[in-house]
Amino acid sequence: MTWVDFVRNRGVLDSLFADSVPPLEELRLRSINLTYIGPSLTLRVDLPSFPLSNSSLESQGDEFDTLQCQLSFQAVEEIALTNWKGPEICTIRIAPRPDYRIQVEVTGENLHLSFRSIRDILIDHFSAFKINSDGSDSGRHHYTRGIDARMYTSPPETHEASFYG
Repeated sequence: MTWVDFVRNRGVLDSLFADSVPPLEELRLRSINLTYIGPSLTLRVDLPSFPLSNSSLESQGDEFDTLQCQLSFQAVEEIALTNWKGPEICTIRIAPRPDYRIQVEVTGENLHLSFRSIRDILIDHFSAFKINSDGSDSGRHHYTRGIDARMYTSPPETHEASFYG
């Protein structure tokens, strides 16, 4: 069983990665957003590989090399977080638990985040961009979803509830 088996809207991933979806290893964790509604926890990450060919990511000659998205978890509990100084390269491990739950472990050189949630992961807010030499994502983002593309050209601040909520 892989992490993709827990994704509720898997069709989005399948449309972007025709051959194989990358594992959640050596990805860049950009933000952690926790809200009391649900409660829910959202991770904004740069996936470790870019889709080789996808017409929805091609835009007037722009060159993209990084695909960013959000992984959202609902009904989170037993959250533990140490040494978060993002962004950080990390690995996310997901293991099934009884009662339709999963255990999530996010580890990096300094970071450790662990929590439990229901088994449905929502993946959303995909954007392609050219990563800066310092690893930042401050340049123009091309969002794949229409409403995001109309509202944003770069990731909004983490307090933007309509994006992270």
